[in-house]
Amino acid sequence: MQPDTKRMDMTFSRAILFSLILAKASALTNSHIAVSSPDYCYDPYRWCGPKYWQATFQYCTSDFMESQSPVILNPFHMMRNRSMGPLELLAYDVLQSEPWIIKNIRDTIAVEFNPGMYLGGANLPRSYYTFYMAFHWGSETTNGSEHIYNDRRYPMEMQIFHLVPPYQTLNEAAFTERQAVAVLAVFVDIGPEDNPVFETISRAVPTIPLADLVSGAGLTLSSEQKAALQTSLVILQKNYKFHRVLFWGKILGIKGDYFIAQGLKDDEMRDKKTLYSFDCMDWDLLPPPTDEMIAEVNTAASGRFMGDPSHEYEHTETRRHGEGDEAVEEDIVVKVSEEKRLATTVFTIDQEVSVVPRGAYIKSPHGTVQTNRSFEGLSVGEAGKLSNYLHFSEPKCLRKPSILEMAESDPCRDFLDPLSEDIPKGSWSIQFERGSSVCVLRSLLWLGLSFYHIPGTPQHGFVYMGTGLKNLDLPFML
Repeated sequence: MQPDTKRMDMTFSRAILFSLILAKASALTNSHIAVSSPDYCYDPYRWCGPKYWQATFQYCTSDFMESQSPVILNPFHMMRNRSMGPLELLAYDVLQSEPWIIKNIRDTIAVEFNPGMYLGGANLPRSYYTFYMAFHWGSETTNGSEHIYNDRRYPMEMQIFHLVPPYQTLNEAAFTERQAVAVLAVFVDIGPEDNPVFETISRAVPTIPLADLVSGAGLTLSSEQKAALQTSLVILQKNYKFHRVLFWGKILGIKGDYFIAQGLKDDEMRDKKTLYSFDCMDWDLLPPPTDEMIAEVNTAASGRFMGDPSHEYEHTETRRHGEGDEAVEEDIVVKVSEEKRLATTVFTIDQEVSVVPRGAYIKSPHGTVQTNRSFEGLSVGEAGKLSNYLHFSEPKCLRKPSILEMAESDPCRDFLDPLSEDIPKGSWSIQFERGSSVCVLRSLLWLGLSFYHIPGTPQHGFVYMGTGLKNLDLPFML
């Protein structure tokens, strides 16, 4: 599961404007004002949304409108303050020994830095250490910068956050002391050539797990596991020459848990390989499932996963050969390894409950299934209908559309089975979370499979976190 990368892949050529926004540009509090909780959100329908901020935060009232984001910079009303010296970016040009961490923070992605870089100069009251960097980008038709310069929003804005020691978190600094946070904002435009500076980050974006946005059966990943995935999945992509690598989920075992990742190539539906790991760092390929392997697993394997790939399941069945007095009974022992069972389980879950929004993928004239780069997401109304979500597997019961449906259908886009045709009916739950900002589907057939889609954006994905056991009681539960 991963955020959309279309805007990150474009040719960002140059930084247009540097502007320093101190603590007064955010909804921060005076050091003498006690704040019980920094609870706020951007959902307009919840109690913590923007229109309720002023009830909790003094600096969100109309008396302090000049201190609010977005900052609108009009070059005709601006004068350079010549008493300010130049900004000093200390140790920004020093190669750090430890890797940076790129993570999903729900609204965007952030790059966490290691200690050693500082911001000073420009008459700043103190020296600020570099904390993390975040990005705001839009879609194919909208620009995404938070702030505005000369009546224009730029395609992307990069914001580098700095804190005053000894604060360790943004909330701690912002809600404790004024001028404890300094933000360096950079407008980024689109140019004719790729900017190699962004290449490392843009390559890493598809590998960022979204387990914080949706979780399977209430399970999520620890900070250590996320950090390990952000490093190891990039290495996997390079070593195996995958088009991209996705974190698939986790299957729980008695002795250990299996972390699953999938590497995709040109045909994202058919041309993929599955890998597993115990520590999110060292990965092994799973064997491709065959009909014979699936039959053996269905015959011999049952119960919980052990968490040991070499573990063997055994099943003994008696077969009768011949007729009458010449009939002979023979005991047949079927053995299958847990590694094969794991490969079969992942394959079966993919076939039965992997989900994509309608229009997110297209079939080329050559028959390959590829990401639809013009997909801008379902509307809120469309996202609430199960018929707008499709199985991302070979169609099995694609019904013949009516004449009216054929007039509205597109064979390049409508080539998969819709979830609304699943049997039994009611095997999916669909609901909106965080207001109407995220639509979440959960499978009742494979408990632990959760899918998300953010309406109005291309972002979607799923994660499975469960025991790897199918809910065979579902028909009796409906």
